[in-house]
Amino acid sequence: MTVCAIREDSAEGLDRAGLLPWLERTRAEWFLEYLAPSAGAKARHLYQRFMSVARNPAGRVTVHAEGGPGEIQAALAVERLAWDSLHFGMECARLGPYCTAENVDPSRLASIHAEMLEDAIAWTAAKNFRLLQRRLLASNADEIRALERLGFSQADRLITLHAVLRDGAESACSDPPYFRQAAPDDLPALARMARGAFPLSRFVRDERLREAGGAEVYVKWIENLVVARRSRLDVKAAETELVVCAVDGRPAGCLAFRRDGTVDDLLGWPFATLELVLVDPEFRGRGVGRRLVEEAMRRCRCAGVRGMEASTWSGADAALRLYQSTGFQPRAELLTLHRWI
Repeated sequence: MTVCAIREDSAEGLDRAGLLPWLERTRAEWFLEYLAPSAGAKARHLYQRFMSVARNPAGRVTVHAEGGPGEIQAALAVERLAWDSLHFGMECARLGPYCTAENVDPSRLASIHAEMLEDAIAWTAAKNFRLLQRRLLASNADEIRALERLGFSQADRLITLHAVLRDGAESACSDPPYFRQAAPDDLPALARMARGAFPLSRFVRDERLREAGGAEVYVKWIENLVVARRSRLDVKAAETELVVCAVDGRPAGCLAFRRDGTVDDLLGWPFATLELVLVDPEFRGRGVGRRLVEEAMRRCRCAGVRGMEASTWSGADAALRLYQSTGFQPRAELLTLHRWI
């Protein structure tokens, strides 16, 4: 008889169970797998994420084992989303990473999904979470079906794009005069641009989040980024550039892009993510959006970055055309699903 068990594991227990080598043989979970990282790089990335959650008092990692303690079939992390919980005034959590073994029989995989996800829902309910979120590759159809059967519904759909950055002339690395770092004095103008600018995001499409301040999410994100960069209190903020495009002395738009040395090490080459592009409605139709994207690419190219990722929501046709016209190509789709508890 096959012995099955779902157990909560500490960081030390995950190491004893052989989590790291097992992760080399799991199905796609890392959103950058379209770049074909090595199995070892994928495993190290996911391992770091599992360990971060396992060491967090507000997080939990469970494993599904069959036949013995070392025969892992699935591993699932659940962690509290601190920023979301603070902003919305309710406890929010995220499912993921969620990794399953390769070559599992489809019927057995469906059973594993049900067992692992039901256990996670019960734990979050006991901890008084209100919202449980899962973002995953749209290609993971079996997990999506399992989530929907358990009451999850789609909150948004993202298209991930990638551009290869070619070496440019060194003379192109001098900053154009109409681009500059965002400053506190820019915040009122940037807030006007950000407020309600992304109606297809999960923060707005989900009615309960919208009513709890979803339209203000990117306003607060920009404010926090400016403050954190100036104080250097936030490591991620210190790695993120927020750049304003000024026309006639006024902010006409802004862009944010991020570098992450950990990702560079895993991929083996410099990589960047275009986090945000905003254009003031008064300046739309004047090429500001294109200049912003090209400026982000230029700055990254001058820093030696070889590849850049951007994303936009399905249905945001103008943004998709803009990215494709500047050299980005669609590479993956991500779904975000919500379950209210």
